[in-house]
Amino acid sequence: MIPNRSIIGATSPAVIFEVERGAIRRFVEGIGDPNPVYQSGDIAPPTFPTTFRIDIPGVTPDPTWLHGSEEYTYERPLYLGTALLAFGG
Repeated sequence: MIPNRSIIGATSPAVIFEVERGAIRRFVEGIGDPNPVYQSGDIAPPTFPTTFRIDIPGVTPDPTWLHGSEEYTYERPLYLGTALLAFGG
């Protein structure tokens, strides 16, 4: 149940995230991906952006909410040091 239906369709301002080696390594370890391409921390797995957290103004996240969907568009691999523009909504 959504406690405040006015948040449906709310969006956030754009945020820039930088792909960092430590974050890649923690993510790869967490998902148990043995692929040596990702183990080095130089390239992130395609699902790495699920680690990004974006605040939506006026919305207080509730830990009981279920995440509904996420969509990514890739033009190239997520290399270490890549800056990504992301937004929620």
